[in-house]
Amino acid sequence: MSDVLHQMAGVPGIVGTLVYGPGGEVIASEFPGIFDAAVLREVSALLADDTIIMKELAGEGAFLDLRYSGGRVIVRPFQEGAFVVLCTTAINFQLLHLTLTQAARKLGRSPLEASSPGQKTPAGVTIPGLPAIRARLKRAIVAQIGPIGEMVFEQIWKTWASAPPGKEGIAELVEQLATEIDEDSAKREFVNEARGIVA
Repeated sequence: MSDVLHQMAGVPGIVGTLVYGPGGEVIASEFPGIFDAAVLREVSALLADDTIIMKELAGEGAFLDLRYSGGRVIVRPFQEGAFVVLCTTAINFQLLHLTLTQAARKLGRSPLEASSPGQKTPAGVTIPGLPAIRARLKRAIVAQIGPIGEMVFEQIWKTWASAPPGKEGIAELVEQLATEIDEDSAKREFVNEARGIVA
Protein backbone atom coordinates (compact mmCIF):
# COMPACT_ATOMS: atom_id res chain seq x y z
CA MET A 1 0.00 0.00 0.00
CA SER A 2 2.87 2.37 0.75
CA ASP A 3 4.10 1.84 -2.83
CA VAL A 4 0.71 2.89 -4.19
CA LEU A 5 0.71 6.07 -2.11
CA HIS A 6 4.32 6.80 -3.05
CA GLN A 7 3.42 6.60 -6.75
CA MET A 8 0.46 8.90 -6.19
CA ALA A 9 2.71 11.43 -4.46
CA GLY A 10 4.56 11.82 -7.76
CA VAL A 11 1.48 13.17 -9.56
CA PRO A 12 1.90 16.95 -10.10
CA GLY A 13 -0.38 18.89 -7.77
CA ILE A 14 -0.73 16.21 -5.09
CA VAL A 15 0.63 17.48 -1.78
CA GLY A 16 -0.07 14.38 0.29
CA THR A 17 -2.31 11.36 0.52
CA LEU A 18 -3.38 8.80 3.08
CA VAL A 19 -5.65 5.79 3.42
CA TYR A 20 -7.93 5.32 6.40
CA GLY A 21 -9.89 2.24 7.45
CA PRO A 22 -13.58 1.87 8.29
CA GLY A 23 -13.07 3.11 11.83
CA GLY A 24 -11.07 6.14 10.74
CA GLU A 25 -7.67 4.69 11.61
CA VAL A 26 -4.81 5.77 9.34
CA ILE A 27 -3.55 2.66 7.54
CA ALA A 28 -0.87 4.35 5.42
CA SER A 29 0.21 7.94 4.83
CA GLU A 30 2.42 9.83 2.40
CA PHE A 31 2.48 13.43 3.63
CA PRO A 32 5.42 15.84 3.99
CA GLY A 33 6.88 16.06 7.48
CA ILE A 34 5.36 19.48 8.12
CA PHE A 35 1.95 17.81 8.53
CA ASP A 36 1.26 16.68 12.10
CA ALA A 37 0.47 12.94 12.19
CA ALA A 38 -1.96 13.47 15.09
CA VAL A 39 -3.93 16.01 13.05
CA LEU A 40 -4.08 13.63 10.08
CA ARG A 41 -5.41 10.90 12.37
CA GLU A 42 -8.02 13.27 13.75
CA VAL A 43 -9.14 14.31 10.26
CA SER A 44 -9.46 10.65 9.21
CA ALA A 45 -11.51 9.80 12.29
CA LEU A 46 -13.83 12.76 11.69
CA LEU A 47 -14.36 11.82 8.03
CA ALA A 48 -15.10 8.20 8.90
CA ASP A 49 -17.55 9.19 11.66
CA ASP A 50 -19.46 11.76 9.61
CA THR A 51 -22.64 10.03 8.39
CA ILE A 52 -23.36 12.76 5.82
CA ILE A 53 -19.93 12.30 4.27
CA MET A 54 -20.26 8.50 4.30
CA LYS A 55 -23.63 8.79 2.56
CA GLU A 56 -22.03 10.96 -0.15
CA LEU A 57 -19.33 8.34 -0.60
CA ALA A 58 -21.81 5.51 -1.18
CA GLY A 59 -21.57 3.78 -4.54
CA GLU A 60 -18.75 2.76 -6.85
CA GLY A 61 -16.71 5.66 -8.19
CA ALA A 62 -18.18 8.12 -5.69
CA PHE A 63 -15.92 10.80 -4.24
CA LEU A 64 -16.08 13.98 -2.21
CA ASP A 65 -14.42 17.16 -3.48
CA LEU A 66 -13.78 19.70 -0.72
CA ARG A 67 -12.51 23.03 -2.07
CA TYR A 68 -10.87 25.76 -0.05
CA SER A 69 -8.67 28.77 -0.66
CA GLY A 70 -5.41 27.45 -2.06
CA GLY A 71 -6.32 23.82 -2.61
CA ARG A 72 -8.67 20.85 -2.62
CA VAL A 73 -9.19 17.74 -0.55
CA ILE A 74 -10.52 14.68 -2.38
CA VAL A 75 -12.00 11.75 -0.43
CA ARG A 76 -12.41 8.59 -2.52
CA PRO A 77 -13.67 5.30 -0.98
CA PHE A 78 -12.51 1.78 -1.84
CA GLN A 79 -13.30 -1.58 -0.25
CA GLU A 80 -12.93 -1.14 3.50
CA GLY A 81 -11.55 2.39 3.58
CA ALA A 82 -10.95 5.62 1.72
CA PHE A 83 -8.22 7.76 0.20
CA VAL A 84 -7.78 11.35 1.38
CA VAL A 85 -5.78 13.43 -1.10
CA LEU A 86 -4.64 17.00 -0.47
CA CYS A 87 -4.06 18.86 -3.76
CA THR A 88 -3.13 22.29 -5.00
CA THR A 89 -5.59 24.27 -7.13
CA ALA A 90 -3.41 23.49 -10.16
CA ILE A 91 -4.20 19.74 -9.99
CA ASN A 92 -5.30 18.13 -13.23
CA PHE A 93 -8.54 16.59 -11.96
CA GLN A 94 -8.88 14.08 -14.80
CA LEU A 95 -5.38 12.77 -14.08
CA LEU A 96 -6.14 12.67 -10.35
CA HIS A 97 -9.39 10.77 -10.94
CA LEU A 98 -7.60 8.24 -13.14
CA THR A 99 -4.81 7.85 -10.57
CA LEU A 100 -7.29 7.25 -7.74
CA THR A 101 -9.28 4.76 -9.80
CA GLN A 102 -6.14 2.77 -10.62
CA ALA A 103 -4.96 2.90 -6.99
CA ALA A 104 -8.36 1.68 -5.76
CA ARG A 105 -8.24 -1.21 -8.25
CA LYS A 106 -4.73 -2.19 -7.15
CA LEU A 107 -5.75 -2.27 -3.52
CA GLY A 108 -8.96 -4.06 -4.44
CA ARG A 109 -7.00 -6.92 -6.01
CA SER A 110 -4.71 -7.34 -3.03
CA PRO A 111 -5.57 -8.12 0.59
CA LEU A 112 -5.84 -4.79 2.36
CA GLU A 113 -3.52 -5.31 5.29
CA ALA A 114 -4.38 -8.99 5.75
CA SER A 115 -3.58 -8.63 9.42
CA SER A 116 -5.76 -5.59 9.82
CA PRO A 117 -9.05 -4.43 8.42
CA GLY A 118 -10.01 -7.50 6.39
CA GLN A 119 -12.97 -9.56 7.55
CA LYS A 120 -11.06 -12.80 7.02
CA THR A 121 -7.95 -13.47 9.09
CA PRO A 122 -4.86 -15.18 7.68
CA ALA A 123 -6.07 -18.35 9.39
CA GLY A 124 -9.17 -18.21 7.20
CA VAL A 125 -11.61 -17.59 10.06
CA THR A 126 -14.38 -15.14 9.22
CA ILE A 127 -15.31 -12.84 12.09
CA PRO A 128 -18.33 -10.62 11.34
CA GLY A 129 -17.61 -6.94 11.86
CA LEU A 130 -13.87 -7.49 12.36
CA PRO A 131 -12.76 -4.24 10.64
CA ALA A 132 -14.94 -2.10 12.93
CA ILE A 133 -13.93 -4.12 16.01
CA ARG A 134 -10.27 -3.64 15.16
CA ALA A 135 -10.63 0.10 14.69
CA ARG A 136 -12.56 0.59 17.94
CA LEU A 137 -10.18 -1.55 20.01
CA LYS A 138 -7.24 0.40 18.63
CA ARG A 139 -8.84 3.70 19.59
CA ALA A 140 -9.64 2.33 23.06
CA ILE A 141 -6.04 1.29 23.80
CA VAL A 142 -4.67 4.59 22.45
CA ALA A 143 -7.09 6.46 24.73
CA GLN A 144 -5.58 4.67 27.73
CA ILE A 145 -1.85 4.67 26.99
CA GLY A 146 -1.44 7.47 24.45
CA PRO A 147 0.08 7.51 20.93
CA ILE A 148 2.42 4.61 21.73
CA GLY A 149 -0.77 2.55 21.83
CA GLU A 150 -0.88 2.51 18.03
CA MET A 151 2.43 0.70 17.81
CA VAL A 152 1.55 -1.60 20.72
CA PHE A 153 -1.79 -2.44 19.12
CA GLU A 154 -0.24 -3.25 15.73
CA GLN A 155 2.34 -5.58 17.29
CA ILE A 156 -0.23 -7.45 19.38
CA TRP A 157 -2.71 -7.55 16.49
CA LYS A 158 -0.12 -9.02 14.12
CA THR A 159 0.61 -11.87 16.51
CA TRP A 160 -3.05 -12.49 17.30
CA ALA A 161 -4.22 -12.32 13.67
CA SER A 162 -1.74 -14.97 12.54
CA ALA A 163 -3.93 -17.77 13.93
CA PRO A 164 -7.05 -16.62 15.82
CA PRO A 165 -9.44 -19.48 16.68
CA GLY A 166 -12.62 -17.47 16.03
CA LYS A 167 -14.77 -14.90 17.78
CA GLU A 168 -13.82 -16.28 21.21
CA GLY A 169 -10.25 -15.43 20.25
CA ILE A 170 -11.06 -11.73 20.41
CA ALA A 171 -11.27 -12.10 24.20
CA GLU A 172 -7.64 -13.23 24.11
CA LEU A 173 -6.75 -10.15 22.05
CA VAL A 174 -8.44 -7.91 24.63
CA GLU A 175 -6.52 -9.67 27.42
CA GLN A 176 -3.20 -9.14 25.67
CA LEU A 177 -3.96 -5.47 25.08
CA ALA A 178 -5.02 -5.00 28.71
CA THR A 179 -1.63 -6.24 29.96
CA GLU A 180 -0.08 -3.14 28.35
CA ILE A 181 -2.00 -0.82 30.71
CA ASP A 182 -0.25 -0.30 34.05
CA GLU A 183 -2.87 1.60 36.01
CA ASP A 184 -5.58 -0.70 37.42
CA SER A 185 -8.47 1.72 36.97
CA ALA A 186 -7.45 2.45 33.38
CA LYS A 187 -7.12 -1.28 32.73
CA ARG A 188 -10.63 -1.92 34.09
CA GLU A 189 -12.00 0.93 31.98
CA PHE A 190 -10.38 -0.48 28.86
CA VAL A 191 -11.59 -4.04 29.49
CA ASN A 192 -15.16 -2.83 30.10
CA GLU A 193 -15.10 -0.77 26.90
CA ALA A 194 -13.50 -3.62 24.93
CA ARG A 195 -16.16 -6.10 26.11
CA GLY A 196 -18.81 -3.74 24.85
CA ILE A 197 -17.04 -3.50 21.49
CA VAL A 198 -16.69 -7.25 20.90
CA ALA A 199 -20.05 -8.29 22.39
